[in-house]
Amino acid sequence: MKPGAYQVCLQHGKVSCFLCLKEKNPIEEINLHALDLDWIIVWDNLSQLGDSIMNHLTKDKEDTFKPGWDEYMPQGQLLTKFLSGIQHSPQNHICIAHTIEQN
Repeated sequence: MKPGAYQVCLQHGKVSCFLCLKEKNPIEEINLHALDLDWIIVWDNLSQLGDSIMNHLTKDKEDTFKPGWDEYMPQGQLLTKFLSGIQHSPQNHICIAHTIEQN
C-alpha cells in the first residue's frame, strides 16, 4: 500500500520478480494510488501476508523458534498499517483470508 509504482510480472504475479526481470519477461507497472474509483482491488490472501510478515520478523531465528509477544506485536502493527492503507484508499477492496480452527 506504499505510494508509487510497482513492477508486477505477468507470469507469476509477483512484485519485482527477479526471474522475470532477469529474463526480460512481460512486466506490468501498477500504481495503486493512481487507480480511479472504478477499480476493485483483490488481496489474496491476508493469511499469507501475516505469515510472510512473521517469517520476515523471525528470519534470523532457528526453525524451531516459537514466536512470542516480541514478534506478534510488530506483526500486528504491520498488518494494521497495511489495513489502514486499504481503509483510507478511495478504491474498493476485497480481502481474502483463511481461518484456522483450534480446539
